[in-house]
Amino acid sequence: MNIAVLKEHVTLPSSKWIDVSPPSNEMLSVCKVVDCSKLTHCITINYDNSWDVFIHGRKILPSCCTILKTIPTKIHDSKAASQLLELVNSSTICCGNSDDNFVSMISGRKGENVVSSDGSVAAYLDDSVEVNHLIYYNNEVSIL
Repeated sequence: MNIAVLKEHVTLPSSKWIDVSPPSNEMLSVCKVVDCSKLTHCITINYDNSWDVFIHGRKILPSCCTILKTIPTKIHDSKAASQLLELVNSSTICCGNSDDNFVSMISGRKGENVVSSDGSVAAYLDDSVEVNHLIYYNNEVSIL
């Protein structure tokens, strides 16, 4: 499906989502704005109908995220685009914790996950970023 046609037929899930696409119609790019200054979720549908999801500025690979595996690798119609938007919009997002003391404590565990006594919260050190950034999650989180 042509990006210009897709833009006409996709409805953004809420007023917090804004269209930040370039005027050239090479891609559809929408972002969710929180607290007037933070872009927490961004979705780009490219000219070749491939798509990317960014959470807190980090690209989320569908192969590493169970809920994104349900979306086709190419968006060929407005139904699939709306499904992707709604899925990301309704997901619970964890932004992590980069407090130096907390990161140091988790680093001391030498790669072992730290789990709360009731098992509802676990923490691990995310080595995929250049600076140590702790990601923690609970049973309700769907995208890290």
